[in-house]
Amino acid sequence: MESLAQNLGVSCVTANVFRHVGSDHNNSPLVIDAFDELAKVDTQGIHKLLATARKAQPTRIIISSRSLALNERTCFQTANQPRRTLSTTSLGK
Repeated sequence: MESLAQNLGVSCVTANVFRHVGSDHNNSPLVIDAFDELAKVDTQGIHKLLATARKAQPTRIIISSRSLALNERTCFQTANQPRRTLSTTSLGK
């Protein structure tokens, strides 16, 4: 994720940190790592993270999760938002 973030000219931040501090820049890519760790400890934190990401008006959001157990419906659908297409890629172990 760090390498990807460097290629995009931004920093990679963990989901837990991003949930609290947000983005330093608007209209740029967001690279958020360790999404699964936030999901394990605070399901409502996921919604706060996504709301914070939306306020940053990113050009794209790249989220990394090492857990396949995340529930797409819980994580990626909020009350006032339509469902978005979720693309997942498994890189293996």
